[in-house]
Amino acid sequence: MTSTRSVLCSVGLAAVLALGLVGCGTSGQDFSAGFREKISGPDFQAKSYPGTQADAFELAQKIVSGLGYKVTRARAAQGIVEGLSTISSDNAHIGSRQRAVYVKLDEVVAGVSVEVRFTEIIEDSFGRGSAGATENTLRDTPAYSIFFRQMEDGLAARENAAAK
Repeated sequence: MTSTRSVLCSVGLAAVLALGLVGCGTSGQDFSAGFREKISGPDFQAKSYPGTQADAFELAQKIVSGLGYKVTRARAAQGIVEGLSTISSDNAHIGSRQRAVYVKLDEVVAGVSVEVRFTEIIEDSFGRGSAGATENTLRDTPAYSIFFRQMEDGLAARENAAAK
């Protein structure tokens, strides 16, 4: 009788754990990466460059705008630039998608550290009610390499202009 109870408790615990993980919002993503992000916070991709935080801040705003995002928040003292894309709708006008970019800048010994995170915000309506929105980090998008290349080129050009 005791062994039957312990087996039933183990099965019940496993079922509760599985149901709890169902809403992790990792559709189309690697499960372990999505779960890790839920626990430890969002994943930013980072690079460091020679230059100042002020120059990187100004460039970040230009790059975000150039990539088709509207700058929604820019705080030089905090080293933060955020932007949103336009909202796109599916053919049935049931769901919508929007992309966001988050940039964090920090002064480091060798110059400036630039951290970037691109996300996709998806809102779907299932049936009669609204299911709400989920925001997922985009890990394999060329936007990271484009952003970092433009940041590197822009800061290098400023360094070269200052040296002349």
